[in-house]
Amino acid sequence: TLDGSGAQNINGDAAKQPIFTRLTSNNTGSGTALNVTSTVSTDLTFTSGNITTGSNILIMGNTATVTHPLPTSGHVIGNFRKYISSSAVKTFEVGTSSGYKWIDITFPTVSVAGNVTVSCTALDHPQIGGSCIDANKSVNAYWTITNAGVTPNNYNVTMNYAAGDLDGGVTPGNFGVGLYNVSTWSTPTISGTPTGTATSVTGLTVSPANLQIGESATGAPSV
Repeated sequence: TLDGSGAQNINGDAAKQPIFTRLTSNNTGSGTALNVTSTVSTDLTFTSGNITTGSNILIMGNTATVTHPLPTSGHVIGNFRKYISSSAVKTFEVGTSSGYKWIDITFPTVSVAGNVTVSCTALDHPQIGGSCIDANKSVNAYWTITNAGVTPNNYNVTMNYAAGDLDGGVTPGNFGVGLYNVSTWSTPTISGTPTGTATSVTGLTVSPANLQIGESATGAPSV
């Protein structure tokens, strides 16, 4: 249990990565820094405080669960990996220093299991200028999804955020999503109607996928 009132650290040898049977984040101060890639084999509980991974990864074991009681609990800032073996919805409890911005991922069909790593980064994507998204009418965060082995690589995503993450004057019903992969932007298909707290897309087939939400630079997005 990480229950300090100041900054805490998880350190270790990168060649001998720590494995926690159960890990509870209950830090009432500035949270915990994960300074080495680590695994939780059974249960990860967020009571308070964030776990920040930097370039490392917080890995959930194949059958591990996350307990995340809102509204006071923390989340992962950085790389969060989970095992995907079925078409059930998988929630990734990620966010930034400004708040919780979790995503739900669904693979409609899974013939080969594998791992998916998700992160959320504060502010607009650094290459947003080359996209169809208006940087002045956007959600000020983007999500990165990396698939390692789940087959077929065809998945749906719902991204969640708070009203405070939106630029002033936006019309959420006009939101589209820009997908950046390596050096190219594309526009995935929107599912349903975007709102001030959630946007969904379907049929993603690339990895890594960087997803940026916002209005079109020339009006309502064509989706």
